[in-house]
Amino acid sequence: MKKSVVLYPGVGVGHLVPMVEVAKLFLKHGLAVTVVLIDPQVESTDFSSAVARARASNPSVAFHVLPTPPADSNSDTAPTNPVVQIFRLLKSMNAPLLDFLRSLPSVDALVLDMFCVDAQDVAAELKLPVYYFYASAAADLALFLNLPTMLAGSKYSRPS
Repeated sequence: MKKSVVLYPGVGVGHLVPMVEVAKLFLKHGLAVTVVLIDPQVESTDFSSAVARARASNPSVAFHVLPTPPADSNSDTAPTNPVVQIFRLLKSMNAPLLDFLRSLPSVDALVLDMFCVDAQDVAAELKLPVYYFYASAAADLALFLNLPTMLAGSKYSRPS
């Protein structure tokens, strides 16, 4: 049986397209690949067409769309900040992601988008190794990794 990896790109075309490129690399190395998608809560022709293109051009990659849990009916507690909304949506997808992963015959690894940090809890529950995929520039990654040190007030010296 082939080793199997599940890729979870989170939301947005900018995260899906690079993750599909990673899926192609895994295929070249003989792994079975499933890309798990979140159904956008708003109609997005860009996202829908990107998914359709990815499916059509990569028939060896399985694509699965997770069902979106019902929205919180209490509008008083709903965040207005779009970034907070995205992180809440991603966290709310943990239960459907867990159910889907349990339904698969085997999963050997889970690759998460950089914003899908809450899905690490799902991987831990299933005792799956988890890897993060960062689809931005290396300079951004260096900044984000050093940000806690910089914010803590320590002197940051540039290497010579």
